[in-house]
Amino acid sequence: MVVVSPADQKTLKIAEVPMLVKSTGNEDEEPVSCSNPITIMMEISKAAYLDDILFGKKNSKERLEIVSFIEQTTRMEAEELVTFINKHLAMRMFMIG
Repeated sequence: MVVVSPADQKTLKIAEVPMLVKSTGNEDEEPVSCSNPITIMMEISKAAYLDDILFGKKNSKERLEIVSFIEQTTRMEAEELVTFINKHLAMRMFMIG
């Protein structure tokens, strides 16, 4: 893990960490940045051509459920998160083989 000091953040013009800075490479366009963990995950998965596999097809019910689940969990404390995930998994059936 790389630690970004406040001085580094100021020099790099990074307001928050984690942050994704995305550029098209065109000199006349400013890079776009985001610090939302879900958006960062989705942008990285798109760049690796994995977004349909990891998040489901665009505009699908599955994608909305996955994103909603991730958003819920980002607002929880560790103990609350463990309880939430265990309760969620207890309502599912898994076949292994």
